[in-house]
Amino acid sequence: AVGQVYKPSTLEGMQLALEEQYVAQGMYGASVELEIDEQERNRVALNIKITEGDASKIVHINIVGNTIFTDKDLLDLFELRTTHLTSFFKKDDRYAREKINGDLERLTSYYMDQGYINFDITSTQVSVSPDKEQVYLTINIAEGEKYTVKAVELAGDLVDSEQLLRLVLQVREGQVFSQQLVTSTSEFMTQLLGNRGYFFAEVEGVP
Repeated sequence: AVGQVYKPSTLEGMQLALEEQYVAQGMYGASVELEIDEQERNRVALNIKITEGDASKIVHINIVGNTIFTDKDLLDLFELRTTHLTSFFKKDDRYAREKINGDLERLTSYYMDQGYINFDITSTQVSVSPDKEQVYLTINIAEGEKYTVKAVELAGDLVDSEQLLRLVLQVREGQVFSQQLVTSTSEFMTQLLGNRGYFFAEVEGVP
């Protein structure tokens, strides 16, 4: 800011932070240059020159390790897409870190709701072409085994009737495990206890 003591290390950190913001938005060709203009009375003027360039386009998304579901089934869950006819308007082929993180969360939830409780995304690689215009995504996953529910127990400080709490229990013995059902059951139980005056009740599903 104007009036601060001039520190080259601070400027370098700012330059790297700006470049990192562009990379996070998939603009790998962007560059940030700093020009220092020495002035009278022991002052400097700072000029920040930014060349944004074009956003890098996703040309390939590869999921490795899936045997239960097809690539198409999994990629249909994603917000990001490889370049297609309507990408110019939707801009869904532009790599952005927050978008890929959201897609990976949806991928994890999909497996967890299908019984694959030990599903794991082992690594994610982002490769950029030499001209920095094309992006290649590779997502390595480990599906694990499919689980069913063997038993459902209520434990902890049961201040209210266990029979009442079981009325909102959506998880049943013999069902394929679903994290969504576990989460919704916890929410219903918390709401039920809250309606009965237990405003600080905490319910957690532990598989």
